[in-house]
Amino acid sequence: MPRALGRPGVVAEPAELGAYRALFAQTGADDAQVFVRTTLGPLLDHDRDRGRGGDLAATVAMYLANAQHHARTCSGLHIHANTLYQRFNRADDLLGEGRRNADRALDIQLALRLHGLARRLPDGDLGSGTC
Repeated sequence: MPRALGRPGVVAEPAELGAYRALFAQTGADDAQVFVRTTLGPLLDHDRDRGRGGDLAATVAMYLANAQHHARTCSGLHIHANTLYQRFNRADDLLGEGRRNADRALDIQLALRLHGLARRLPDGDLGSGTC
């Protein structure tokens, strides 16, 4: 798990893993997978179905990682502001306009992080506990 969190070779106590510590228990990992699917399902489905053109999850993740700053998001993604707004419109259609609400944005950001973490694990399973 530390490797997937970007800390290879680090031995960490569960308390040092923050919210990720729940993922070591299969129940926590199962709950996390349900949370990701419930929170991001339509967005992830869109990106999967679009293949290379599926960039909405990455766009929303970059936007949230940049403290919802439009110019930094455009710069980080190397896209024009109009493209960003078009992607936001598609994300709103899929996730609902409530995605801009602070509580909903936090859920989406956490789900995106968990989804990214699962993708970095060798078997793509949050419950593997692999280090």
